[in-house]
Amino acid sequence: MRQVRAMCRHTHRLCIRNFPEAVPFVEDQTVRMKIRLNSQSVLILVLVFVGSLSASSLVPMMGLFIVEGLEQQPWKISIYSAVVTVLTLAVNRIFGEWLDRGTNVSRLLLISILCFLTGTFSLSLFPSYMLLVTCGALFLGLSNTALSTTFTFGRLHSERTGLDVVVYNSWLRIHSSLGWMVGPALSFTVIGIWGFSTTLLMSAGIGCIWLLIWYLRCSGITYRRRSRKRSRPDLQARIAC
Repeated sequence: MRQVRAMCRHTHRLCIRNFPEAVPFVEDQTVRMKIRLNSQSVLILVLVFVGSLSASSLVPMMGLFIVEGLEQQPWKISIYSAVVTVLTLAVNRIFGEWLDRGTNVSRLLLISILCFLTGTFSLSLFPSYMLLVTCGALFLGLSNTALSTTFTFGRLHSERTGLDVVVYNSWLRIHSSLGWMVGPALSFTVIGIWGFSTTLLMSAGIGCIWLLIWYLRCSGITYRRRSRKRSRPDLQARIAC
């Protein structure tokens, strides 16, 4: 930690020396962030961290779970990955259209969290490959939209409360990255000590904390994008996609 602080101070001195014109802008953004960041804004940061921690404690270990926990052939990992990928892309598109039509963001986030809890609890109680590639992949694919939905919620919150959108978005990304740094190490440590069932229950427990934070911050809050009509893509755009 001391080395990190020393590197930060050294980097700050280099920035002041090489880019003196940028220092007032950075200090102004930092002061604005410190002054206007309230408890509700902090809860959203915690929501992003816990959501990323929940996902990262589950996603990286699924290949190992299929091969060693369910005793399946390694090539069967690709079936699960393909199903989840297709569902994630499809649901992200659907959620994006709903957001453009003015759907409440917090409700979509609640759907993602509940799908995550359903998938993790079902796999921890009934570990089966068929369950994984059917119901498990369905619910976990739906839950993968949670991160992008949370970022949308955070952006709308920053716009409505007067926070600097760029600075607050950077804080959201920092907490998301932190969750993805901690989650895989935590899950593989628990796998080595207590096994896969306990790891899935741990992920579900983190998901319950995620749901609690959603209830404390997002329940009763109505954040909607301004409705806008989507232009119909032409043939070249479809081919590019």
